[in-house]
Amino acid sequence: MRIITRSLLAITALTLSSFANAAPIYFSDFNTLYVADSSDGLASTVGDYTISHSSFDIALDSSGDIYSISSQGELYKVNAADASTTLIGSSGTFINGLAFDNFGNLYGSGGSQLYTLDLLTGAATLVGSTGFGSAGDIIFDAANNLFLASTSDELVSVNPFTGAGVSVGAFGISGMFGLVSVGNDLYGGSSSGDYYSIDSNTGAASFINNIGTPSNFVAGMASAPSAIPTPATLSLFVLGLLSLRYRRATR
Repeated sequence: MRIITRSLLAITALTLSSFANAAPIYFSDFNTLYVADSSDGLASTVGDYTISHSSFDIALDSSGDIYSISSQGELYKVNAADASTTLIGSSGTFINGLAFDNFGNLYGSGGSQLYTLDLLTGAATLVGSTGFGSAGDIIFDAANNLFLASTSDELVSVNPFTGAGVSVGAFGISGMFGLVSVGNDLYGGSSSGDYYSIDSNTGAASFINNIGTPSNFVAGMASAPSAIPTPATLSLFVLGLLSLRYRRATR
């Protein structure tokens, strides 16, 4: 019985650990796509974009598909294997931040505005004003909280339904142009090519590494939506294991 219980606890721990693991993160400068491990941020080249305008930001959906927004407000789909691109359409506005929420909706930020984007046409629909300038990226965390990197070098919490923003706190560095979420952890990339962990409660950034790309510049970053199970979901999982244990023990 004790062996079974210990096995159940081990399985539960491994399951929780697997939920915390995330897909690779991506970096982008204006012309090239890179992939990296979130633990150190050291980037490897995927390829150059096949677009005539600069890529201002990228976003990764839960299926592993990458999207890019250009300096001209055009939405592209990006091949994760070689960075080749396919035009979807124009957003009709300036956007330099891009991210998927945990339900598959694509959001964009530009100036002080928050938008949603149509994945079939690229058209942007205004959500509302954040009250903060968009430095170059937005990201949803595992709890579907939306954050923005501002031109005032602050982490900003944004209401995805109204666009209203509230400052979390200063990064402590300038030029934070990229944001990603890995489980419950936030990371960022700067205009000097440096990779940071970010405290989502204070906004403070802690240096991890330089990403090591030829341009030494981060224009945008992307990570897959990282929703994690709620306590109720985990409880059901554990109860299922305990039920299995009970059935086996009474045979």
